Amino acid sequence: MKPIAAVYDGDGTYGERLAGYLEKKEKIPFQIVFFTREEVLVSFAKEHVIGVLIVSQKKMTDAIRELNAAYWIVLTEERCAAQQEGIRYHQMYKYQSAEEIVRLIMRDSRMISLLEQKQEPSWRHPVSVIAVYSLAEDCLKTMFALAVANQLSQRESVLYLNLGAVSGLEYVLERESEGDLSEAVYHMHHGNLREKLPSIVQTYGAMDYIAPVRCPEDLRVITAEDFVHLLREISESQMYTAIVVDLAEGLYSPADILSVCQTIYMPVKQDFLSEFRRKDFWNYLDAC
Repeated sequence: MKPIAAVYDGDGTYGERLAGYLEKKEKIPFQIVFFTREEVLVSFAKEHVIGVLIVSQKKMTDAIRELNAAYWIVLTEERCAAQQEGIRYHQMYKYQSAEEIVRLIMRDSRMISLLEQKQEPSWRHPVSVIAVYSLAEDCLKTMFALAVANQLSQRESVLYLNLGAVSGLEYVLERESEGDLSEAVYHMHHGNLREKLPSIVQTYGAMDYIAPVRCPEDLRVITAEDFVHLLREISESQMYTAIVVDLAEGLYSPADILSVCQTIYMPVKQDFLSEFRRKDFWNYLDAC
């Protein structure tokens, strides 16, 4: 039986439309139940285990707060509402596209299985780490990496990581991000990456991504070992089936990162200098 996702909103039309949209999405691994009355939800929760509770902020009464749900998603009226502390509780702007809400629910609900485990999660599916790396500076490497991530995300849960110092990604995607890669590495070092990851990850289309570092100087202290550790921890979280890594040139040891990737794409240019650079790179790999 599928776990239950309960939708509770005083606006019957909005809640019914959201619940109906969620029911039509094949990727939603939940049985959707919709409520407009508090007493009905409270009675239902006494006899059923609720995996995800999606509730309007205006309906957060003491009785609702006492419900035992594995994960909470609170629909807010404002985009910049104050975030409640705790990894079981996430706020989401109510008046955005239904598709974006689905993506956020999918992203956050993947944390439920981790919340219920005291030990490291067992591997339930293989996680493919795919690298895109090039020795050429103007071969549209990032656009190719985004295309790979977007294509895979049509059938898998995909996270895109850009390890460049100055990537221009926010302009390409036409959106700003609050968290970035430096923040992810920071939380990794402090042992709470899995708890903080949902608040750092952003969504674009069908794929998720973590914004690149905002300050290029951060890459002077973030090592290749840090990135390898980050990839392994995200993989072990089982939140994604594929991670696409867009590597930059000359900032860190690429061999260390490439060594943990199952697939490597290397866009190249067809000229004599590019050929010589490739030979140098093969010699570098042989020496590593």
